[in-house]
Amino acid sequence: SLSPAMHSSSLTPAPEALLTGLQNLIAGWASCSLARSLTSPLECAKIQMQTCGKRGTVGVMVSTYRREGVSGLFKGNLLGCLRIPLVSYTSWYSAVVLTKLIAPENPFAVWFLGNLAGLIGMLAGYPMEMLKTRLTLRRAAPKACHCPFCYLVDCLKDIGDCLAEVISKEGWTTLFAGLVPAVVSFFPQAGTRWAVGQLLRSLWGRPADEITQAQAFVSAVVSTSVAETVWYPLETAR
Repeated sequence: SLSPAMHSSSLTPAPEALLTGLQNLIAGWASCSLARSLTSPLECAKIQMQTCGKRGTVGVMVSTYRREGVSGLFKGNLLGCLRIPLVSYTSWYSAVVLTKLIAPENPFAVWFLGNLAGLIGMLAGYPMEMLKTRLTLRRAAPKACHCPFCYLVDCLKDIGDCLAEVISKEGWTTLFAGLVPAVVSFFPQAGTRWAVGQLLRSLWGRPADEITQAQAFVSAVVSTSVAETVWYPLETAR
């Protein structure tokens, strides 16, 4: 999804945390960027299957590679990675401001404010998400030079060209195309993740602060997968 749901633990840092806020931001950005880069070929295949009616994940990736080279599997990835710190910091700062203004007193209020902060972060980064999708759908010629610097310059040039093309031909409001289904599905997805997570925690038979890392990982994967599957039609509409 566009922005992961925030939990109560993300609103107030643990007292034993050893990392500063900046270090946490950098570590989170680096880990999310790595994960996003590793799954970029799958993301490209998914978008093409959603919009172009293509079938077969592996077949789409193979045809993209043959047509555009390795770089074709990573179209829009740089913009997606640059979007991460904007969304994360906006979500975090919004959570801090909201909790100071409202001071939630029950778990539901904490959950609601955390996800409201996540929604604000998603809105802040939505134009970049839309451009990323457009970049993914553009057919790019194979890169003549594959050194990191030339690749970075080419990616930045592609981002600028795509932005100029969208604004000149369709207007700046196109940067928010698909926003309605994204907003409509945000809280239902978060609620589904929370409900499935609560069910799994009850199956573990332990308090939330006593489950193992493996159990927490399984809970996160299953709850996110169920939420993504249930509300996937709205993602396709977006």
